[in-house]
Amino acid sequence: MATGSEVQVRGHLTKELNHQTISLLRPLERCIVIPKRFNDIFATIAETIWVIAGRNDLSFLNHYLPRAPEFSDDGMTWRAGYGPRLRSWAGIDQLDRVRRILMEDPSSRRAVLSIFDPAVDFEESKDIPCTNWLHFTVRDGSLDLCIAVRSNDLMWGFSGINTFEWSVLHEMMAYWLGTKVGTVTYFISSLHLYERHFERAQQILAGRGHSPYSSYPAEVQFNTTFAELPSILERWFEIEFSIREGISKPQEINDFPDPLLRDYLFMLEAYWTQRRAPHGRFEPLLAQVGDRALATAGISYFSKGQNNVENYGPEIIGASVPDKNDLIRHLTSLHSVKDAMYGNSWKRRGEQISIMANVARKIDRLVLFRPGAPSSTESALDTAMDLLVYAIKYMTYLRDVLGESPPPGVETWSDGLAGFNRTIEDLPDVPSVRSYAQATAVVTEAFQKLEQSFECSAGVGERQPLVWALAVDAWALLWAMVSEGPLEAKRLIDLGDDGIFP
Repeated sequence: MATGSEVQVRGHLTKELNHQTISLLRPLERCIVIPKRFNDIFATIAETIWVIAGRNDLSFLNHYLPRAPEFSDDGMTWRAGYGPRLRSWAGIDQLDRVRRILMEDPSSRRAVLSIFDPAVDFEESKDIPCTNWLHFTVRDGSLDLCIAVRSNDLMWGFSGINTFEWSVLHEMMAYWLGTKVGTVTYFISSLHLYERHFERAQQILAGRGHSPYSSYPAEVQFNTTFAELPSILERWFEIEFSIREGISKPQEINDFPDPLLRDYLFMLEAYWTQRRAPHGRFEPLLAQVGDRALATAGISYFSKGQNNVENYGPEIIGASVPDKNDLIRHLTSLHSVKDAMYGNSWKRRGEQISIMANVARKIDRLVLFRPGAPSSTESALDTAMDLLVYAIKYMTYLRDVLGESPPPGVETWSDGLAGFNRTIEDLPDVPSVRSYAQATAVVTEAFQKLEQSFECSAGVGERQPLVWALAVDAWALLWAMVSEGPLEAKRLIDLGDDGIFP
């Protein structure tokens, strides 16, 4: 959020916009895939079906949202979970009532689903429903949806789960009524962003217009009657359990009758396949997902710094491995922006205190990086790019110290851009691609040799080939990561200067 008032709420700083109205003309385009957003599409799928099935138990949700108990009063349920309120409020299935109202009178203005319960929701609790009510109307053959929300966290709420879950319900209701899916309009009293998300929000805004799934039009897939829904959902959860336990049979998913819910099962199968074995072959599963945007959201999740996954399947997402010129162009552009920002601060305190410290920091991040660990604002791919940039800059520094003649018209190798741009051109052609783990081990060993040269009191001339070896190995590491995650690499290059440096 670029604007908004700063407000302290329950000890947390937020930026807040009051009384917002947001209309989505194409609500079925429900997958958000933009740089730095890092949406967990698998948790979103799980929570959505859990709500529509009328559940609020954490025994299921914990498998996809490990932090769910933090928002529970008893550690076993979400007291204000939407599921039971929508499907069994005092014994009333509100989905069924709304469906019947609009079937009998399509012009009705009474098709309201209530969620906020004044009998219990004025009490102190960790879990008070954020969405208050949903209102369906049919006009000109289209089903429109209005949603009133008292409090909406922009990152975890509105764009994290709400736009997805309510669009699925919207699609289902339209199918039951035989209408087209119309627009959805949100009336939000407090639309806010927590301080922990301020920096990432700025990065997301910088990546607007770079969604790789925009060429995939949304399609209506759901085709289960309301009468069949209970048995279909029961079967869906049975298969989900077998997927999670690693005992599912491929034919179970292939034979699932509803295309939308079948897609979601393929997605969860891909998720658990990758989670059980980081090198698991999830591409064939994502290739069977009918919704290409959904499959791309899965690829985006797997590629958010989890570069240990082999060959992200260009045939699935249309992403090809960039060539050498693409990477060099991106790295020189990245360097030029950072040089304009930081100037010569990278070498101000000399070789050991400034330059080696920066290189060591990048090496440590790569060594400590673990696939599946919570992502920070700097991905492993960002780190690998920064490491290579620092190694090249280190070379320019040593060239100056050793008195090598700089390019014509340039005063020094290490000041400005020309020396860097000339040095990076000396990198070899595309190296033999190693795995991420192998490439990380090699580049770490190269750094250790460089580090030991200081302990042995080696001279600058002896250290220069060690620095160049580090640069070449960092280049090989970068290629290993690009080959394993072409979508992430393509997104960085298409976005431009998105790396974090220093």
